[in-house]
Amino acid sequence: MQTLDIVLDGATATCRDPEIVVDGYGPIICQMARKLIEAGVDPATSLDIRRGGTLCFDLLPVSKWAALTVWEQNSEATFVPFIPFSGIGQDAVRGHA
Repeated sequence: MQTLDIVLDGATATCRDPEIVVDGYGPIICQMARKLIEAGVDPATSLDIRRGGTLCFDLLPVSKWAALTVWEQNSEATFVPFIPFSGIGQDAVRGHA
């Protein structure tokens, strides 16, 4: 099974190969997964996600992470299905603002 290492540091997720960095607030791991697929990574590849050397999540394939986003309400966060956004502000959502 192929695995990619993702390092979390504050609000930044970093992958070294391919070199992709996602900064910001919210579902940065889910955003990273979608960027990895856009970069041609096999969706079956597992992500090893660590913060300070500690494993943060079970190993899941890129495709599973890419299919999720985070819903936050009342200071609680829940993983929910990702629905691609199209329309006004789409470029801002994709980081091209």
